[in-house]
Amino acid sequence: MKYILFILVILITIFSACGPDDPPDPVDDKPRVKILGHKGSGSSWIHEEFLENTIPSITNAIKSFDGVEVDVQMSKDGTPWLYHDRAINGNTCDSTILICIPQSTDYQISSLQICYDDKKDRVYTLQKLLQLFGFSTEKFYISLDVKSHFFDDCFLNGRPPDSYFYQMADTIISLIDFYDAHSYVLIESDKDLFLDYIENVDSNVLTCRLGYSGIYYNLEKVRSHNYDGISMKFTDETLVTEIVDSARKAGVIIQLWTPYSSDDIRKAIKLKPSFIQVDRVFDLEDFDLTYE
Repeated sequence: MKYILFILVILITIFSACGPDDPPDPVDDKPRVKILGHKGSGSSWIHEEFLENTIPSITNAIKSFDGVEVDVQMSKDGTPWLYHDRAINGNTCDSTILICIPQSTDYQISSLQICYDDKKDRVYTLQKLLQLFGFSTEKFYISLDVKSHFFDDCFLNGRPPDSYFYQMADTIISLIDFYDAHSYVLIESDKDLFLDYIENVDSNVLTCRLGYSGIYYNLEKVRSHNYDGISMKFTDETLVTEIVDSARKAGVIIQLWTPYSSDDIRKAIKLKPSFIQVDRVFDLEDFDLTYE
């Protein structure tokens, strides 16, 4: 308990250094936890109707939720596409052989048909999602999980060159600016070089460090790199309500992922984060999302 109190004091000291004139957290416009549909309406193997990261899945999710989380990779032509897996092979409806999104052209990707069981769809661009955002009368949040790890046959040692991330960042920033979505789009990544570049080009873009464990380490990254928040698995043992709640109140965006069962969703809500990414669609009225 003493250790938690010590950390709380550190948090207050660190994040109050931003000064009283700093604007409030732009996503904290509702006094409750906000819910994002993971990959739209959930992973392909979970939802009985929609494939993950597709516009129909996203459209379905925003009917119930505050927004969506999607995965983003960039094609050989420099276009951001909504796609999760490191490989393309095995997800197509036919015998099409493509290694990965970054080594495929826009034409090749746009020609793909993606299948899972009896579900069929295609791969969509990030611009299609932002067009949906632009045409929507009720705006919704979009968290972009920018993938940075691939198989060795996609990139040497599975790691894209720095130029890949610079080009991806420039394109995403341009899209956010064009659709006036600065207050609604969050960018998640575990690649500090990528997030640092975004902060240097446009500090109004909301950046969240994707951390797989250790809230204290990731909060220090937020402070030292001037990121806007963190994104972590809700079951991480270092996550406690006092720390999460204090960080959020201090202006840090806290995203947690990915509870599925009702009990797990309630556990995540009790931590009092800014956002929770969930892997199934449900009625928000079934849960108490208030911070009180």
